[in-house]
Amino acid sequence: MKTSKNVEMTMNRSDDIVERIVPGHVPLVSYLEHIERYLFAAKLTKSSERIVDIACGTGYGSYLLACSVRGEVTGIDISSVAIDHANEQYAGNFSPRFIRAGADDIPLTDGYADAVVSFETIEHVANAEDVLSEFNRVLIAGGLMLISSPIYHDSGGADNPFHQVEYEPGKLMDLLTGAGFDISDVYGHIRFSQGPEAGEAKIVNRLRKRLRPLMPSSFMERLTDHRVAWRKGIPFIIATRYRNEPMRFQEWLKDNTTRIRSDLFRIGQNGSFSEFAYIVLVCSKNK
Repeated sequence: MKTSKNVEMTMNRSDDIVERIVPGHVPLVSYLEHIERYLFAAKLTKSSERIVDIACGTGYGSYLLACSVRGEVTGIDISSVAIDHANEQYAGNFSPRFIRAGADDIPLTDGYADAVVSFETIEHVANAEDVLSEFNRVLIAGGLMLISSPIYHDSGGADNPFHQVEYEPGKLMDLLTGAGFDISDVYGHIRFSQGPEAGEAKIVNRLRKRLRPLMPSSFMERLTDHRVAWRKGIPFIIATRYRNEPMRFQEWLKDNTTRIRSDLFRIGQNGSFSEFAYIVLVCSKNK
């Protein structure tokens, strides 16, 4: 996989916050946390004819969708660097179409798609109503929309400088309803550090502090990656390719999506969202 300075720039960083995923250049834990949302989307869009992945970033999720569904996939992102990277990496079989455009000005005709996917987008924009209006416009009547966003918790925590706003679940749902969407299902998505491996993560963090003077800085991070990969049903030999051969890793992933154990999603329809880091909403266009 080519790694230019421009590709590195697609990984907007602030301290420990990674806003753009480039497979092979972020921890496998971070990649899998994001890819689980696309595995989830692939199940719900299996029979869709035209899917638009809005704010697709470097294209890894659009590619997975294109490999998993029968319809056409179009990835939209405002970053020319990210779109160039996507076109370079995912040209060929199962290739989605990638277009540079903002989420509030999508160059597709009215009613173009029967499914819209947009993960971790709405918190980045100041004009959420305009963005959701565009999502609505490009969907057919009754079309499916999958959207996710980090949940605002008033308990504190580090602010993300890349986010314009983080929504409480009720406020985000009101925003979607006002934009002409019916919400059919509401899910919570937990982080790796909150999931079944959380105890192991704490142990690894303690070991990292003790071993940092003795080990390369990447050693414990990779140990964590491999433990998580094993938990999710990814063979060790495949997990080792993630850093050095990310495209080979992704090729294995697209052919083995049913083997990946997803344990980060919980139904949140009638429960509290205090345990979740993200909200994932399944919607349909009602007007």
